[in-house]
Amino acid sequence: MLGDVRKYNVKGTLVINKHTAIVEGDADWYDEATSIADEKNTFGQLTLSGCELAKAITVTWKLRSMAIDAFIPYIKNELGERVGIALGKAVAQGKGKPGESDIFKPEPLGIETVLNAELNTPQVITHNAAASTPDPVDYEKITTLVSKLHSSYLAGAAFYATNATIWTILANIVDENGRPIFIPDATSGGVGRMFGFIVKADAGITAESVLFGNAEKGYVFNTNEPMSLATEEHVKARTVDYAAYTIVDGGVLDTKAFALLKKSS
Repeated sequence: MLGDVRKYNVKGTLVINKHTAIVEGDADWYDEATSIADEKNTFGQLTLSGCELAKAITVTWKLRSMAIDAFIPYIKNELGERVGIALGKAVAQGKGKPGESDIFKPEPLGIETVLNAELNTPQVITHNAAASTPDPVDYEKITTLVSKLHSSYLAGAAFYATNATIWTILANIVDENGRPIFIPDATSGGVGRMFGFIVKADAGITAESVLFGNAEKGYVFNTNEPMSLATEEHVKARTVDYAAYTIVDGGVLDTKAFALLKKSS
């Protein structure tokens, strides 16, 4: 999903105007004697500051000296991958900025976090095949999930789930005639399609959950400081630190651009 969201590279704080409630969003028809009605929609702002993300690996001088030439590039590549995984997870599950009683550090606010926090969770539906009254993921669950999206976000929408969720749950859903609704297709940017929408494997999504939405229109990600790699030598300890560092932030522009199917607690 990280690859699909809208991205900016703005230094400092980025402020974007957004809808906080869509009451009547369309234009209307008038005659010459009628004044134009006032705007009934309400607007707010999405403010993105900066959240520090870092990962370090310490290597002894002896290990570095005796290692093959590919060892150090391997470490640097590993750092980049670890940072990429953290960024992908943050877009889906990021906690956001801590409150006074919170002990976690600032991080981007994830889509699942926002949807689960909404009053009455209008964009969330649940499943639980292990319940005393089974409520599995079936054809109706997926159609309900699709119906949650505002029609203006359907073009460009996609399904996101972990690889295990795709192949153990989504790939086994059938319609009333016993035909699978998941069609394997590796040529469209994902691993398959359902109802014409691309299905993408995303390790950042919660296990046994399916997120459906338009990431490009519904989520904004800003990079204050691109990822860099630094090294620090420790002479007495005879070690060297390799560290990856970046400053980013992200947030949801409109919850109507997303819908979440998750396992009930």
